[in-house]
Amino acid sequence: MDNINLDQLFHQARTESPKVSFQETKAQFTSSVNQLSSTSSANGTSSLFTTKIGTIMITTLITAIGIGSFLLIPNPVQKEEATTPNKPIEQTSISIAPIPEIEEEESVSKVPKKPNTTIVASSSTEEIVEVNKPYLAPQKLIINKDVKPVIIEKQVPNETYHFPTLTDKEVKANHKQKLKMIKPFAKNHNLFIPSGSFNYNGKTVSVQAFKMQAAEVSNLEYRTFLFDILIQNRKEDFLIAKPDQSQWVKNGTDFPAMETMYFSHPSYDNYPVNNISRIGAEMYCKWLTEETNKYLAEKGKPAINDVRIPSYAEWTFAAMGAINKSAYPWGGPDAHNAQGCYLANFEPKEGKDADGGFGPVAVYSYSPNNYGLYCMSGNMAEMVYYNNDVNQPGARGGSWTSTVEEIKINGEDKYKGVTTPNVNIGFRWVVTYVEKP
Repeated sequence: MDNINLDQLFHQARTESPKVSFQETKAQFTSSVNQLSSTSSANGTSSLFTTKIGTIMITTLITAIGIGSFLLIPNPVQKEEATTPNKPIEQTSISIAPIPEIEEEESVSKVPKKPNTTIVASSSTEEIVEVNKPYLAPQKLIINKDVKPVIIEKQVPNETYHFPTLTDKEVKANHKQKLKMIKPFAKNHNLFIPSGSFNYNGKTVSVQAFKMQAAEVSNLEYRTFLFDILIQNRKEDFLIAKPDQSQWVKNGTDFPAMETMYFSHPSYDNYPVNNISRIGAEMYCKWLTEETNKYLAEKGKPAINDVRIPSYAEWTFAAMGAINKSAYPWGGPDAHNAQGCYLANFEPKEGKDADGGFGPVAVYSYSPNNYGLYCMSGNMAEMVYYNNDVNQPGARGGSWTSTVEEIKINGEDKYKGVTTPNVNIGFRWVVTYVEKP
């Protein structure tokens, strides 16, 4: 009998119109709050009694709205719609933050230490078992709204392009950041990948030893390059190499906030650069080669080999991490570890952020493979050349929008032939290693 009465009460609560409308309740609440505010202002402080009344009214209103939403809204708003930023008023400029000043000129960046990882073979020679492989969650993004970036105007047809003007302090800071990038490279602190062979579609493919950047080229690194060529008055090169941030709102991707913030704001300094052309990436590699050799010449040391975009064979061999029969860079047949945590930034079926990132994540996120390389799968599809031919461009590893199949080492390359800026494509460089006699 009690259950029947309870069901009737619930039915009545759902169907019966409220005796007081929401607008009337809102008006009463607003009036009460204004009275409380006036009383508080007159007395210098609010009394315990008025504070209790305000608290009770707020709690009552929130509870009423919550119950009404639960009873009357059958389909909740999807998460993707809720997290998609509103499109701001179209602006005529993009902002690029100045290079942060570095306190110690002699300080050098260090590659994060590789976690202790043990890979053992199971009873089946076809299966690799993962042991004690830690999961490194993506870094939390904190945006400092007080930072005032340098402004770079968008290129407008038939109008003069307004280049950013760097102060003496910003020029000095950029030079320090450039040295911070060059010194570890000049001292051979980038990762060594030994020569070796692997099987590809029934054929044996061999690669010469080379060195590879531990992570994808970051916004800060690429911005340092852009400002440096601008300081050298290479304005035409600057226009060719600068990112096309409008890609954030094109081709099915609608992130207007990222268009104005991603490459510009210091909070994204350590995130992978994207939306750059193949020519821009090649210019970066040439710049890094030249600037490093200038530094080495001043020190009386021999020059390095050319920095370049890797071949498909080099990228694949490095991604395998000395585990030739694994589908993913971390070893094993799955995209997640034993605890169910995803090991790359892609787009799982469960939702965009089930892997730990709604969009791109910092370049040193998750765990590296056995060679110490980060994000070889997911985050940004990385530029390569097939058959060592610059006329056959592609991008391997999949991106933050890729499926679990596409982020496999031998997954489908959706970007074969693409050389224009793309929101899903970044790069990391390699250098052919020649052993000194």
